[in-house]
Amino acid sequence: MVTRPARARLLRTALLLAVLAAFWTAQVVAARGLLHAYPWTWSWSELLVDYQGGFVKRGLLGEAAFRLQGVISPARLVVDAVSAAYLFSSAGLILVLRLPERFAGLLFLLSPAGGLFPLLNPAAFGRKDAFVLAAVVAALMLVRSCRRPGVALAGTMAIFLVAGLLVEIAWFYYPLVAAVLLARWRDTAVRWRLGAAAAAAAYTLGCLALTLLAPKVDTAAIAASWDHAPFTSDSTGALCCLNFGFGQALATARATLPNLRGYALAALLAALPLALLGLRHPPRRLEPLATTVAALGLVSAAFPLVVTADWGRYITLAVTAAFLAYWSVTRDRPQAAAPRPTLEGLVVRAALLALYASTWQVVHFQFPDRSALIPGLLFRLLGASGLTPLPG
Repeated sequence: MVTRPARARLLRTALLLAVLAAFWTAQVVAARGLLHAYPWTWSWSELLVDYQGGFVKRGLLGEAAFRLQGVISPARLVVDAVSAAYLFSSAGLILVLRLPERFAGLLFLLSPAGGLFPLLNPAAFGRKDAFVLAAVVAALMLVRSCRRPGVALAGTMAIFLVAGLLVEIAWFYYPLVAAVLLARWRDTAVRWRLGAAAAAAAYTLGCLALTLLAPKVDTAAIAASWDHAPFTSDSTGALCCLNFGFGQALATARATLPNLRGYALAALLAALPLALLGLRHPPRRLEPLATTVAALGLVSAAFPLVVTADWGRYITLAVTAAFLAYWSVTRDRPQAAAPRPTLEGLVVRAALLALYASTWQVVHFQFPDRSALIPGLLFRLLGASGLTPLPG
């Protein structure tokens, strides 16, 4: 006879596997779309940046594709790498961090600016954001599972070093992982904690300095290395920004300042899962060092909005990193016995999830004269795809 706890475990396992299967299916479909678009999209011009014109911070994947094209086609290698990052991240979020076991986790997974963002925005799926997400998930899994804090600290740095060489924007999200590590080992010696915080700060500052100090590269040489790619000159595609310094990036961001109201509303909607998680699981004790690092991590995660134009992408990355960091801190807290859910309660939750997931969407980039907050999948299914943007 199957006991009630055993039946509950089986149901939870079935839910986790069903959610994972749905995400993997959608991600495989999105990967086929990316492969079909090879190589004539902006995403591909970024994915194929290599080292043939000099060292480029985001060039590791393109260089691997260039060096191995005699063994595997560049398109296949890149698509497989992006797909593997998303498949790994989904498995980690669902099977290890177990997001579907809480309503806030499901809300994040079904958020148009969370788990659904790369699937609702085909161009976003093809960007290197997949490696940022994979780095955050892998680092948090390591922090949760490792029993030696020094090994965890070194391991998270190694993970983000590789991620930063794939896409340098990953380094802006490392401080949030460092905050989780300090919170995880809050009872270790103060001397070690101060040393770990100092090491994390030095590592982050060094990586961010590398990010903001752009070396001069020969973009024409990069373009020439791919005779079939959409590099028609050294001023098109992803090559246009490789030699931007901080000042030029800031000036370009100001010149293309987006519609702030639309993005502000999208950011508020994107932050709902984090707000719900905070309300349901408020911090029990604000440990000063971890809290300080977390606050600096939020500033670091928001900084890319100052020097970039793709606000939808960077709002999503910032909210994702913040949500997963806080989730990791609260995941293993003892929980009070929850009352058995009623049918009415389950129906209400399902309706809220469906409405949140389907009524709005934020695009990864939008021109200043348009709103980035647009009608969601529900309106498209109803045949109202021509609706005007949502207020904002």
